[in-house]
Formats: sequence, structure tokens, C-alpha cells
Amino acid sequence: MTTIFGDESEDGPPELSSMASQVAAVQSGAPLRKGFFDSKPAKPKAAKAGMISLSAKSGNGAPRIPQAFIIPPDEQQLKYQAARGELLSALQPDKTTIDSVLANPQLLSGFDDPEVMKAVAEIGADPKKIDKYRNNPKVLKFYELMGGLMAAKCEQVAHARAF
Repeated sequence: MTTIFGDESEDGPPELSSMASQVAAVQSGAPLRKGFFDSKPAKPKAAKAGMISLSAKSGNGAPRIPQAFIIPPDEQQLKYQAARGELLSALQPDKTTIDSVLANPQLLSGFDDPEVMKAVAEIGADPKKIDKYRNNPKVLKFYELMGGLMAAKCEQVAHARAF
């Protein structure tokens, strides 16, 4: 006879009697069976034949998202992508940028300062880290000078684009 949640059954399914014995073991203070919490996650099951599976992964044999589900960018998104590409291209370091850095001793000293470069690396990885360096005059001066240099490049691009 098996008792589960107050119901008695003479010959219940074996999984219920097994579950009942586990519940009784837990209630009596016995440890859980090995494998419940420390088991490895199950491997994903293979998709049934003919069934389409969507995946964010690309490559590695993963199926691609069907063309019917891909939403093409609208005109505004295309303009944004073009402007972003143009800006990133314009901000790439060139000979003029390098010469400007080399001609500015304060900026050059920022590149030589390990504290400033550590801050630049941290801020590059997580922009919220700028708050950590708000009171550091060397880091603020470096960003002010680099910002001025990049602003000048942006103005040159805008001026060239206007004419």
C-alpha cells in the first residue's frame, strides 16, 4: 500500500511508489539520492526530421534563420548604418592623427602613463567605469585632449561632406 498526499492505493504506478519512498526518505532526514542536484544537464534532443529549428548561433552546422523571418532594415536604419560606417572610417587613426598626438606633449604623456592607460582600458571595456576616474585629473585631461582631437576630425569630415 502506498500513501501519497493522503491518498491510499493498493497498486499504484511504480514511479509513484518510488517518489513516495523518496518523499518519506527526505521527511525522515535521509539525504537525497545522488544525482538530483549534481547531475549534468541533459543534452539537447535532436530536432525531428523536417522540423525547422531557429538558432542564434551561426556556423558550426547550426541551421540558418529562414529568409522569411529576416526583417530587412528600413530607410532610417540604412541611413544610420551608413553614417556610423562613415564616422568610424573617419575616426580611424591616420598620419595626421599620429602627428597631432606626437605634437601634443600632454597627450603624449597620457599615452606613456600606465595609470591613464589602465583607466582607458577599463573605460573601453565598461563605459560606466568613467565614474571611478571622475576625480583623476590626469585621466580627465587625457580624455579632454583626445576628445578635442576627435572632435576636430569630425568637423573636418562634416566640412568636407558639406562641400
